[in-house]
Amino acid sequence: EGGSIKVSLEASEIDFPLHPAIEVAAYRIVQEAVTNAGKHSKGSFCKVTLGLDDSSLIMTIEDNGVGLKDNRKNGIGLHSMRERAEEVDGQFFIKNNSGMGTTIEVRLPLWAEGE
Repeated sequence: EGGSIKVSLEASEIDFPLHPAIEVAAYRIVQEAVTNAGKHSKGSFCKVTLGLDDSSLIMTIEDNGVGLKDNRKNGIGLHSMRERAEEVDGQFFIKNNSGMGTTIEVRLPLWAEGE
């Protein structure tokens, strides 16, 4: 099991309600990413950034841990995060910062109510 990890959150002001499906996907993806960082990264911090552009909620989750092993088998956590993003027509990217942590970037569409 992993040690403790400090988590920080930076968020743009979102002054409108997100579509419930996007809200749930965002919450679950961040929850899984932070859990993974705490369990596997051996890092001391995890930074979650939420922002917006014209059409997307953009989430970045970065840790300062050991990064992903090249020969890793994609665990259920990474798979479920990618699946959650794709279920709402979003995109999921993972970047291994070789020995200097992992960055996950997720773009979720800003659906209007009723879509």
